Amino acid sequence: MNLAVETYVPRKYYDDAAAMKIIRNAGFDGIDLSFYWASPENDLLGGDYLRRAETLKQLLRENGLQCHQTHAPFDFHYGEAMDRSNPHYLGILRSIESSALLGAKQIVIHGIKVPEGARSEASLAYNYQYYKSFEPCCRKFGIQIGVENLITSVFPEPQYLNRMLTMLDSPVYIACIDLGHAPIAGTAPQDYLRGVLSGMVQGLHVHDNHGKTDEHMLPYIGTLDWDAITKALADIQYAGDFTLEIYRFLDQFDPMLLEHALAFAAKVGRSLIEKIEKNP
Repeated sequence: MNLAVETYVPRKYYDDAAAMKIIRNAGFDGIDLSFYWASPENDLLGGDYLRRAETLKQLLRENGLQCHQTHAPFDFHYGEAMDRSNPHYLGILRSIESSALLGAKQIVIHGIKVPEGARSEASLAYNYQYYKSFEPCCRKFGIQIGVENLITSVFPEPQYLNRMLTMLDSPVYIACIDLGHAPIAGTAPQDYLRGVLSGMVQGLHVHDNHGKTDEHMLPYIGTLDWDAITKALADIQYAGDFTLEIYRFLDQFDPMLLEHALAFAAKVGRSLIEKIEKNP
């Protein structure tokens, strides 16, 4: 199982060349490229987005890193135009194309919070329209969409995610389970994993918290049960990347210590992968 980490914090402080080197030296196999919260100098979705993607692809190759998963920007909100006239929507389309160029298998796209609430038929209907609008682009570039559970705002329990995936009814869509979001919405991560349709969990966002707020800390700093989580991942025969999404943990350190913090995080990630692979 490959160990990956999101790129938001490394690219916040360093250019792409330095960030990829730091991630490689820390001991990761790959990245989950963060297209969100970009500074102007680190914006991958401007007019030269394809050139930027080509440059990043070369840096990944030089550092022996893979990019199996990326994360689309999440500036789009309910009621906005679902077409290229909307810069927020255009940014997602460009992130899909760039991700495919990098060789990513999937791009995580957040669902949209609706006024009627996450457990409403309106939420399912609106998110169906939203996700379906990207399918032609995904088919064109040969990439899947990871549909993510978002605390209490979108797919708070697995039954809602299952209904969404069933409605979408296409191999373009798979599930990316955010382990830290599940307990805040009231479901233990291990139960959420087991509650998703068989074979659909093909991506992860791995982080810890204390069950109340979205802390995005390193595993074992919060209160999640990592023995139970790794057992559940083994039980569902999860075979995707093990992707740490720990930006608040990393942001606590001076940038000069970032590689050391990442190296420790990589050791924690490897230990959890070992638990998954050793489970009967």
